[in-house]
Amino acid sequence: MTMNDNNHPDELTSLHQIHRQNQNQQQNHNNNMTSSSTAEASNSTIRRRTKLGLVLEFACVFLLGLISASLYSNRGNRDSSVKNVANEFEMDTESILDNVEGIQDGLSTYEPLLARSRGIKDCLNDKKYSKTTAKTAFEMPFAALFQDTKGEKKFEASGLIKVDNQYYAVCDNSWAISKFDASLTPFDSKNIQIGNPNRESDDSGYEAIIHHNQTFYVVRESVKYQDSRHSNSTCYHAVIEELTIFDDESDYNIEKQCRCEFRFEGDSKGFEGAIGMPGTDGEFYILGLCEGNHCSESKKFDKGNGQMVLMKKNATTTSSNENCIWETVKVISIPKTADFRDYSDVEVT
Repeated sequence: MTMNDNNHPDELTSLHQIHRQNQNQQQNHNNNMTSSSTAEASNSTIRRRTKLGLVLEFACVFLLGLISASLYSNRGNRDSSVKNVANEFEMDTESILDNVEGIQDGLSTYEPLLARSRGIKDCLNDKKYSKTTAKTAFEMPFAALFQDTKGEKKFEASGLIKVDNQYYAVCDNSWAISKFDASLTPFDSKNIQIGNPNRESDDSGYEAIIHHNQTFYVVRESVKYQDSRHSNSTCYHAVIEELTIFDDESDYNIEKQCRCEFRFEGDSKGFEGAIGMPGTDGEFYILGLCEGNHCSESKKFDKGNGQMVLMKKNATTTSSNENCIWETVKVISIPKTADFRDYSDVEVT
């Protein structure tokens, strides 16, 4: 066999060439099959995507049609509503200008929120804040202190003093004087309301209470008066009532009601706190704290311009309807370091 193989080299070479050709043809066939499968898969994916696109397009067109039909059906009602609104709020130029001040006042209501935000940020940045601020040790709501609330459901406490071992408070919505034992025991019979909370139909406007020589001086914030200088106009003054409590503490007696000479711009930014003190001349003086800056409503947000009014009672007056008035002795500016938006109370110890 070896002899025969060596004797026929050309024949062997031909066999090898035929074998390689067969291998190449098989490889080409396999490649063609793979390409055909890939193309078929690609065409199938394209067909599926095309169908999905058509479905989505149809859904969008259908939804747009529904929306358009709804808008068209409501167009008449909408146009009518717009016309009605325009008619209701139609204003001429003069009336718009008249309302500019009111709009500005409305926008100014956001200032407290901004001020509070700034204040919180300052507190968070102050590393000594917890060491330099007063902390609540004990508290009790007014409603939980009385056995008899006399039908009152709201207690807007505005002034507080301590006399001996008792506390006396006033609320700006009530005409009664609240008395509490120093223990602040809930529902204690010693905690009472002196006087009728509904003495008059309007709120009391009580903002401060002072005690001197067995008499309570209670300050009403600001009360409307007929202007004696102009018969057709009104003015606003604080009123100080002098009250003495009955022995059985069931009620009080109104000894005097005297207005303060100092004028306010309205009934919401009058005296918000007060303290009393005897002078070196033997007279009794009251120092009233204005709620608004500059003692004003129009300039109330001009922070750092707080004021107090020093007053002395004069028993003689030129008015036939009054027998007393608290005359202004001096207006005192509070240091600008008290950079407050408004002021709520004052105490001197």
